[in-house]
Amino acid sequence: MSRFWFVLALMGLTRCACDEDSSGASDGAAADGPMSLDGATVDDDVGLGDAASAVTSLELTPASSTLTTDGVTPARVTYHVVAHRADGSTEDVTSTSLFSTMPSLGTFSGAELSTTDAGETVVRATYQGVSADASLRVVLQALVLVPVAGSDPLPNNPSTVVSGAPLDPARAPAVVYPNDGVLIPNNLGALELHFLPGAGNSLFEVALESPFVSVRIYTRCNPLANGCLLTLDGDVFRGVAMASRGAPALQLVVRGADDAGSGVGASAPLSISFSARPVQGGLYYWTTSNGTAIMRVDFGELTRPPERFFPFAGDSACYGCHALSPNGERMTLSHAGQWQGQLTLLEVGSGQIALTRSDDHREQFQTWAPASDRFAGVFGDGDPPDTNIRIRDGRTGLVIESIPIGNEVTHPDWSPRGDRIAFTWVTHHETSQRPGRGGLGVVKYQAGRWSGPEMVLAPIDGKNRYTPAHSPDGRFLVYAESTCPQGSTYEASCDGDADPSSRIFAVTSSLASPIELSRVNAPGAADHGATDLSNTFPKWAPFVDERFRDGSGSVTWITISSRRAYGLRQGGGDQWLWMAAVDPEAVMAGRDGSYAAFALPFQDFSTSNHMAQWAARFVPTQPTDGGPDPGNDGDGSTGSDGGPDPGNQGDGGECLVVGDPCDPASDRCCTGAACRSNGPGVFICRPDL
Repeated sequence: MSRFWFVLALMGLTRCACDEDSSGASDGAAADGPMSLDGATVDDDVGLGDAASAVTSLELTPASSTLTTDGVTPARVTYHVVAHRADGSTEDVTSTSLFSTMPSLGTFSGAELSTTDAGETVVRATYQGVSADASLRVVLQALVLVPVAGSDPLPNNPSTVVSGAPLDPARAPAVVYPNDGVLIPNNLGALELHFLPGAGNSLFEVALESPFVSVRIYTRCNPLANGCLLTLDGDVFRGVAMASRGAPALQLVVRGADDAGSGVGASAPLSISFSARPVQGGLYYWTTSNGTAIMRVDFGELTRPPERFFPFAGDSACYGCHALSPNGERMTLSHAGQWQGQLTLLEVGSGQIALTRSDDHREQFQTWAPASDRFAGVFGDGDPPDTNIRIRDGRTGLVIESIPIGNEVTHPDWSPRGDRIAFTWVTHHETSQRPGRGGLGVVKYQAGRWSGPEMVLAPIDGKNRYTPAHSPDGRFLVYAESTCPQGSTYEASCDGDADPSSRIFAVTSSLASPIELSRVNAPGAADHGATDLSNTFPKWAPFVDERFRDGSGSVTWITISSRRAYGLRQGGGDQWLWMAAVDPEAVMAGRDGSYAAFALPFQDFSTSNHMAQWAARFVPTQPTDGGPDPGNDGDGSTGSDGGPDPGNQGDGGECLVVGDPCDPASDRCCTGAACRSNGPGVFICRPDL
């Protein structure tokens, strides 16, 4: 939404709704005035005094406030603090009080709080060890006009036209995308809204409502296929996302009318939620456009578009089936696909090839240990198929040990807890990429050695279970399951390679039966009830976060490839990347903890995109002298800002980088990171946001 105007919907935008001192005055304007949580310290000259003058309570005003902001102009409120002493006297102590908010909202300058973010918080003033609280609620309230090139100008009073028109259900627009019940990362940066316009409508109101949001957007139909497109981005997306982060879901309704106001229809309400914390990490995925390649994007900096990462310029070979070390420093890939699987090991930060592809090293699929020091690989395309899992050194790629399985395996996945490796147990041999009648197995690391294989889900006729992936806390697996139409052992439509019937399930060691992540699998409106959507290759974002702003609940994120329709978009590819939130506690309790999926908006929709692999951090590539130049997207860019390695900022290389396992008792995480929980019993270095 690059062209818009904010129109203030309320007068007195920065005034309190109740209980504010009418003067708004404060006697704390001097440089040595009111304290705030932003680095100020309490005045050393203030003593506790004798018992008669001791502070018994504080009075903080305004005690309750409701402010509005349009997301650009800050809402402001000035606080006053009066101390009540034991001898009955009072004193204005605003200038020597310490101010804070819980949860954090806005910033203090003296006793004045200002914010462009909406939400609810408790403001606390503290003086001589005594505190007083006040409640503050900030609402994002705005009217946004979005003209459409080539369309008539919007009327001068679109809100009056729509609100004054008589209700006509026959004119109701229909929202096609996103899906109802979706949970969106608050840093996604953009969200497309696709809708069918309804009969006779030329003027549209998109209403977004929640306890902290009241936004009206007025626009024309920006044509997309047989409907309309409105992109929420820029200040609009940021304002709505920040106001809604970790808060109750907002309701989206599209209303359609004509300029004469002869009638108005309303869509069914749509529920949209936003995450409490931004999603972080590097995302690497395989694309089929302009020659196959590994693309990558920094999810924490989505203002930068994805870049073509590997193969480097001058290398036209086909690489895929890639895996990233959890700390993002190394990547493994296989070369030339099925029957070949020649292994390549790459140092991401320098762009150096540590192990060049050769017939001596073949691993069709790989997975990394939590400490990023080793990886495991499998290759089942030999004659006969190999039945071992090989553990390789993370720096050299050389084999350290082999784990004998006694049966062909593929799709290994190392638990974030480090104590097990899951895999697909193959009972019908085709290729590593196309196993038949698969089951799920694990080997466990116990008493300094790897166990024999144990079955998690046994193979059964008519089904294929494959691509297991441990949740970020290591407590359960997700996997893809296909159904063979004829109930046979193996068919092309159930060979584990973009199968039409593939759906995503979860399983834990304590569950009697798997749980379908039905909301991840669910079709959108444009799929017209179809369920064969090829939901494949589930992969996890690296972190478990709190679900709500107050720190309660938990959520993590899964990516899949799917053939489902991206609303009204008509792309050139047959599979795209989708993402969905998952509540791990719900899964552990035996329930479907998933939310509706959404398309990753930054990908190229003219091609197919697959196998989104995550790392805890995005490592810019800075080629060493004489090394390869990874920047081959035509503009000389390498994706690096030229700065230092973000994980080692001056720490001498001995600290632990983002993504490394850590001990909270002796936090050795590098500058900019902290050792934090990533689920029960799991601690890793995380960005210190």
